[in-house]
Amino acid sequence: MLRIENLCVTIKKKEILKNIKLNVKRNKITVILGKNGSGKTTLISCINQMRKYEGDIYWKEQPWRNYSPKERGRHIGILPQILATPHIKAEELVRMGRNPYLRMGEGYKAEDLAQVDRAMKIMGITDLKGCYVNEMSGGERQKVYLAMIVAQDTEMLILDEPATYLDVEYQAEFMATLKNLKEVYGKTILIVMHDLNQAVEYGEHIIVLKEGEVLFDGGKELCLKNEVIEHAFGVRKYQSDGKTFFAP
Repeated sequence: MLRIENLCVTIKKKEILKNIKLNVKRNKITVILGKNGSGKTTLISCINQMRKYEGDIYWKEQPWRNYSPKERGRHIGILPQILATPHIKAEELVRMGRNPYLRMGEGYKAEDLAQVDRAMKIMGITDLKGCYVNEMSGGERQKVYLAMIVAQDTEMLILDEPATYLDVEYQAEFMATLKNLKEVYGKTILIVMHDLNQAVEYGEHIIVLKEGEVLFDGGKELCLKNEVIEHAFGVRKYQSDGKTFFAP
């Protein structure tokens, strides 16, 4: 589906990413882990074509560079780490997810509006339609943004630390929603996370970056068996009530 070959990024003569090779699995939740500065956000920026890089990114074996921005927006919905808080209503923001399908000079069609309604229902935010984004709580705003990329109706969703500024209750709800999108709607999800415990609870495939290189790329069970997270983050693994979690 999404394949990355020999991806390298150098910023101010410093190598940020070094020969990254990845193949994102279809209809899986793939989690990217790594300490600060390991290159996680830079990798997402490359996929989003916002960062100059060497190497290749392929979508279904076609060079990703060759797709226009609108074409890319019909295949992958990307939610960056830093989100604006515009003074617009939630429904207007979600509607922007349909922009890749608009033709020059045309407005939103009935199909677009139906996708907007569907996305807001999936996210459980229909009651927020008329509310202003900049007046919402962090959890509500994050749901609206996720609804926006759900409205894009893409096969794949990429999210860069989407739960960072959410409280514990909202984090669990948000991750459960992503799991639902994968299981019920067949989405492929690539998500950058910093919470190791949530990563092993929801992730099916784990990628660990260390100093700009791929330290591990494989299934969650193999990751846990090989104690990759313990070595990469200097933590210890514990188990309780059938769940695995990590602590210093």
